[in-house]
Amino acid sequence: MANISLIVLSTIFGVLIIVASVYFLVYYQHPQDKWVAWLPKVVVVFGLTLSAWNIFVLPLDVANQNGKVNATGGIPMSALTLAFNLASVFLFMVAVPFTMFYYEGEDDSDESDEKKYC
Repeated sequence: MANISLIVLSTIFGVLIIVASVYFLVYYQHPQDKWVAWLPKVVVVFGLTLSAWNIFVLPLDVANQNGKVNATGGIPMSALTLAFNLASVFLFMVAVPFTMFYYEGEDDSDESDEKKYC
């Protein structure tokens, strides 16, 4: 049985991390970049959030085991850790390079989106 307080606390921390990532992005963005380039901003917020969540997976695993060495706990931590690691690999090997090359190659010409992707 999963500890309900652990799940609630993890959800609150997850939402606070998202809010902090958005605040960090808004605070440090360039004034000319205010209402443009949404895809890189989403990738940055997702990257910051995922990085912080990866840090909090270990304390969540320890709290899930209740201080016992061989306890399994109620949250499937091996699947959760694998999911976070695979999301990190996808983000940093696919999403970030695609976003960088897409917006470096963008100019003010009237090309269609299909040509930009190529």
